Amino acid sequence: MNKLEITHEEVVNFLKSLGFVVDETEVLKDGKKMIGTTVRRSKEDRVAPAIYIDSEIEYAKSQGADRQQFLMEILRVIRTGFENAPETESLGDVFTPELFRENAMLGVRQTTPDSNELKRPTPYDGLEEYIYMRVNTPNIKGIIRVNKTHLEYLKVTEDEAFDIAAGNIHKETVIMHIADYILATHEDVEGIRDMVGIMRLSPMYIVTTAEQMNDPQVNHHGAAAILDKEAIAKFSEEQDVDRWVVIPSTKSECILVPYSEGADIDMYKEMVIDVNSTIDPSDVLIDAAYVIDGKSGEIAA
Repeated sequence: MNKLEITHEEVVNFLKSLGFVVDETEVLKDGKKMIGTTVRRSKEDRVAPAIYIDSEIEYAKSQGADRQQFLMEILRVIRTGFENAPETESLGDVFTPELFRENAMLGVRQTTPDSNELKRPTPYDGLEEYIYMRVNTPNIKGIIRVNKTHLEYLKVTEDEAFDIAAGNIHKETVIMHIADYILATHEDVEGIRDMVGIMRLSPMYIVTTAEQMNDPQVNHHGAAAILDKEAIAKFSEEQDVDRWVVIPSTKSECILVPYSEGADIDMYKEMVIDVNSTIDPSDVLIDAAYVIDGKSGEIAA
């Protein structure tokens, strides 16, 4: 049996070398995160067959296919997609200015090397914000990481795009006590009531999004709500807090703790590092802690 040795990136590069325009989409399928790859013959092509490269690789390995057989099969799948174009839902059908304005959202992650992906620095050292678009149709469900080419297609400027995404995040920002958050996102609350009762004595608050709370087992980039300065300013006024320690919990949420003069920020950072060492690396946001001004949401001097 031949052993197929090929990577996801090699397949993408192979398709690009043939002149295809390739886009990657993070998709949720049966609760599992997957990368869907759409292929077009040109930037203007509205037909975009989708393939799941990683799944195709796994299947090809199980069948004993070699590299040439695998690549020929990928091309066959794509060709079939183009031939069935009348029944194929293209990226152009869901990637419209109207749907972008409704579904563009901010994400936050560790700073990455320069690329065509749309992103910019945040007030938090080591973190950058980017834009993704939620897609939920009968045939396509997941997110599209927005890049500069997409904006050219949509005829939207970078500043407009970030304003749209920030506005949509603001509509969904949730800030609540960590005890209430746990009760709202766990099914078996009876078994944790004592622990929650103890946690309620501590002034710790979760910052996330409504979408994340409604589906807590899947990463919906809820930590990006920490960029909602307006919501933080309002909450700071309600709690009569001038400064907060920001603890990046995971990519799904952040934690706010009132800052006390002389507090040891390194202690909070060590706590973050310890917790991050116990969770799935793909869920880790960053090994850091920050102090922000409650009124401005900016890093405190």
